Amino acid sequence: MEIENKRKIVLVTNHLTPYRRKFYDDFFNACKKMNIDFTVLLMTKREPNRNWDYDALKVDYAHLMKGSHSSFPINNHLNFEVVDKLKEIKPDIVLMAGSYMYYTNWLVLFKKKKLNIPVVYWNEAHFNEKRDYNKLILKVREYFRGLIFRHFDGYWYSGEMSKKFVTHYSGTSAKYYFFPNFIDNEVYKKGSEKSDIEVAEIKNKFGIPLQNIVIIIPARLSPEKGIQLFIDLLAKADKSKSLTVLIPGTGPYKDVIAEKISKSGLDIRLLGFQGQEVMTDLYSITKIFMLPSLSDPNPLTCIEALWSGLPLFISNHVGNYPEVIEEGVNGYVFDYSKSEEAVNKLNLILNKDEAWHENAKRKSLEIANSIYKSELVIENGLKEMARDFFKD
Repeated sequence: MEIENKRKIVLVTNHLTPYRRKFYDDFFNACKKMNIDFTVLLMTKREPNRNWDYDALKVDYAHLMKGSHSSFPINNHLNFEVVDKLKEIKPDIVLMAGSYMYYTNWLVLFKKKKLNIPVVYWNEAHFNEKRDYNKLILKVREYFRGLIFRHFDGYWYSGEMSKKFVTHYSGTSAKYYFFPNFIDNEVYKKGSEKSDIEVAEIKNKFGIPLQNIVIIIPARLSPEKGIQLFIDLLAKADKSKSLTVLIPGTGPYKDVIAEKISKSGLDIRLLGFQGQEVMTDLYSITKIFMLPSLSDPNPLTCIEALWSGLPLFISNHVGNYPEVIEEGVNGYVFDYSKSEEAVNKLNLILNKDEAWHENAKRKSLEIANSIYKSELVIENGLKEMARDFFKD
């Protein structure tokens, strides 16, 4: 579909990240093909405790706004410049990403009627995230969600669970568009194509016994990732002594998790932050991808696992589990509240034979190809938004 007049889309978000860059580039290119200008307005260079370099991620279509930053009620941003930029660009659509609690996002919503610009919010949240909030905080959160969400004209949702979340709060006239997370799939597919000899060499490089079952848990070392609880489940597994568990990631709970590992007697290795090249090597020697999160909106790592042809074992708090797993075929979803069943499922997947793993690989790659090819999803989403919001 070719848009005759030059249209403009602006994305307002907190910062650039390595795992979003591929999507932004693909979206920019898709917009260009449809004669649409795409601009990203950034609130900050980086968030606290993040490892990436802003200067290495900069792109011509992104503008870093001036602003102030605070830590209340979350790491927050206020960029008054956003109003002037929107007046200058005059976009046909504003896409909004990041927390709905960002002051800058509130400012955009406050001005949207005067600027006559529809605002589409990119939501990844869902109701199955485990949070230890008290009743007062939950009531305040519910009030703000209801107050803010009904002002959006549309939503990007990442899957079944996030769509259920936005339809609960949204106005009756809101539009919905499926936009999951995307990765550089060709890079991760290479891991699934390595030979047995290459896999053995990589195992040797990391000092992993060739006969061991390698599990990967790529996760930030923080409470919401559930690693401490999951170690207790792993310790109950039939084959716990023949497992090597790799955890690439950093975070504030490193020392706490390291102490838990030392007491477990299991071969669990904290690898720290790892770049894409090392991650593809790690995926290539992995037998099973696991993600034990207590709260995880729409993790990219699950999509990396699919493109790597891996079976998945993940908690029901992982927001994209309905999309990435066909129960029993390419993995299992477990529930912490059903610990005996969780251990049984863990034993099931650890005892699967090679024929099952080959079929699981085919299914994971089939899901990846059908849902997570960015070019097709972006093109369809752009056409739908053009139909709904571009004025004649």
